Amino acid sequence: MISILGAAPLLRFDENGIWPRIEVEEREAVNRALEAGILYSGLGGPEVTQLERTYHRSYPLRISVATSSCTAALHLAAEICCFFPGEVIVPALTFSGTTHPFAQAGYDLVFADVDRRTFNLCPEALEAAITPNTVGIVPVHLHGLPADMSRIMELSEKRGLWVVEDACQAHGATINGVEVGNFGEVACFSFSSSKPITGGQGGMMVIGEADMAMRAIQLRSYGEDVGAFNETRTYVSHAIGYNYMLDELSAALINAMLPKLARYNSRAQHNARILGTELSECVGLTVPFVPAGFTHIYHKYRLVFDPAQFPSGFRTLFYKALQAENVPVSYWQFVPVPHYPVFQDTGAYPNTEFVLANSIIIGDERNPGSCAIQVRL
Repeated sequence: MISILGAAPLLRFDENGIWPRIEVEEREAVNRALEAGILYSGLGGPEVTQLERTYHRSYPLRISVATSSCTAALHLAAEICCFFPGEVIVPALTFSGTTHPFAQAGYDLVFADVDRRTFNLCPEALEAAITPNTVGIVPVHLHGLPADMSRIMELSEKRGLWVVEDACQAHGATINGVEVGNFGEVACFSFSSSKPITGGQGGMMVIGEADMAMRAIQLRSYGEDVGAFNETRTYVSHAIGYNYMLDELSAALINAMLPKLARYNSRAQHNARILGTELSECVGLTVPFVPAGFTHIYHKYRLVFDPAQFPSGFRTLFYKALQAENVPVSYWQFVPVPHYPVFQDTGAYPNTEFVLANSIIIGDERNPGSCAIQVRL
């Protein structure tokens, strides 16, 4: 890498694979929605209905509820899981969007440290964070790697806690062949623009209990008892609800992309293997760890530096050198979420702090890991 010294970049800009990729299928799907003349319906239009049915085929024992965003999905999950909010445990390393919906619903947030290798909620830290006031756990399948759901579910069942999976970055990731979204009472997925399946925005809930699903459907549309798309809407509110229905154009885009998910994930995994093979030979550099039986979809590819092996400032220099080569790169987060001013938590989260201070991510919001960036080393 010598572009930082003035040489030509290794990659041309158009080789970076700007995401999302709008292909023929996506354009046809949007035109189909436009020609149908239904851009939005409080009952859910034909594209939203198709999307929910597609997810139901993937999660046949669960009920699928489409929403305007994953944040909206998490907010509805927070509302339907408990009528008497208490403490909910969330990882210290996540996007802050994981936390806001539960705070808005009246829960007290309790943060727990992550595992230094997987970047996911550490089961030991989770267990230490549980108190008599704890009512729920929100594990995040960060960067596309599933959290340790076996141990998390064991703890939740032992202590009588509900679990909401934040699967926004992990479409198609599995544990022993079981896709994420099949473990907690509710799981929430994101279709925002950086995700492997996108409608620009959008979310999906998969819910294990019918009564909880019916409650989510009611709250999604102003607290109304809504029926199918072709039924008459009554406009009568039975609860304080929200305007969280997904629009038809976003749903059409998502419907067009869903059949490509396996291909996108496979390509990201292929690229990760190439990077892993080359970079694992670098002393002091740790590539993403994948436990036995887990599949990683590499929504983000995080490299961790051993500070004992590199001089001070090396991470910044390496970051700038990659940028000079037109390799998309980011830090994503700089401090643990509990240290954000809004939360005013001064506690120590040593694993989260170490990871954030000593790592970079290959890829950025316009070039996420699953859009097939390949670095030729």
